[in-house]
Amino acid sequence: MGKFKFTYEDLKRLEADTNIQDSVEDILICAPVMRTLEEHFAGDKIKELISDDWDEVEKCLKSKAHKASIALISSVLECILLCWLDYKIEKGWLTDNREQTLGNLIKAVEESNKLNRTIITKAKEINWYRKFIHPKRYLKENVELNDDVCKSLTEKLQYIANNI
Repeated sequence: MGKFKFTYEDLKRLEADTNIQDSVEDILICAPVMRTLEEHFAGDKIKELISDDWDEVEKCLKSKAHKASIALISSVLECILLCWLDYKIEKGWLTDNREQTLGNLIKAVEESNKLNRTIITKAKEINWYRKFIHPKRYLKENVELNDDVCKSLTEKLQYIANNI
């Protein structure tokens, strides 16, 4: 499992350097998500999966690979929802063969009536953007995928991770 290479204080000191300010801002956004996920999900394989995906999210954000960032943010959300459903609602979500698209997971969480509407809304917003990684959908609706969208989705994921 990946560990943080910098403390918060280290990052704040680096923030004054304008050459790396954007990278520091990205790390400051990403670090709380990873800390929260590590605290909530105890299984080593799950932690490793989330950590590996999150490491890739960080790389994609830094290289401005917006579609890849969105796909991986969605993957982390999917893992969070699978874990929550498996641990809080019914065992088997992580191991059985039921249809487990992100949309179906969000629907199952919503139908459980155990989480607040804000979590569901934010999950649906992440899923809405995830659909634009597909060319036909992207061309049809012509939605711009950019740094602001990715930052917003990261913040939504942070809210979900903190409140699930």
